[in-house]
Amino acid sequence: MRGKREGRGHLFVACLASGIAKRRLFHNCAGKHLGYLTLSKVRGLSTIDYFEPEHPLQQEALAAFADLADYPEEHIRLGTDGCGFPVFALPLRHLAIAYLKLACPDLIADLETREAVVKLTGWMSENPDIVASRHFTCTALLEDPNIIAKGGAMGVYGFALKKERLGFSLKVIDGSEQVWPLVIASILQQIGYDHEETIQRLQALVPTEIKNDNQRVVGERRAVFALERR
Repeated sequence: MRGKREGRGHLFVACLASGIAKRRLFHNCAGKHLGYLTLSKVRGLSTIDYFEPEHPLQQEALAAFADLADYPEEHIRLGTDGCGFPVFALPLRHLAIAYLKLACPDLIADLETREAVVKLTGWMSENPDIVASRHFTCTALLEDPNIIAKGGAMGVYGFALKKERLGFSLKVIDGSEQVWPLVIASILQQIGYDHEETIQRLQALVPTEIKNDNQRVVGERRAVFALERR
């Protein structure tokens, strides 16, 4: 499976081969920054500090996220992403709630937020390979019209099923993204998910055999956890 770093590496090599200089515009978070800059201009807000936590748009994003996650805004802890934007820390359970609302927007009380979610998730479903490019976990999941999914940094992933009205979030302790497909495929199998082709797409992303540089099999990858029913 290609990770985000490898994807960016391919782009950098392609730019070098074509004589194109490396630019911040090629960063995988560039679209998010352009969105905030555009909205700042439309609203007459400062574009100099649009990435600072105190900026009105960042405050608005924090409030919207807290509402989606059913978690008090004042309890959300802030960090700084590699791209400079604020990132939010909260319990995984509440992250799963936020993803559930993305998949089932009828659960969102605020009409304006609900309409925005319908538009955004609709674009994600229509363009799965733009969300994370081909051969990624997000693409394999978003090709299923019943799923809304998006990965984060350092092993955090969230997805939700529309028909089943179930939300999931996970964190790989060592920050790895490589095992996402294996973990998510196991979750779907354990709940009896009936879209077998989605599970197969995920499993195809991660070889079960672990080989060394001599191509000798030295181990295996397999899911060993069991979901708890509560």
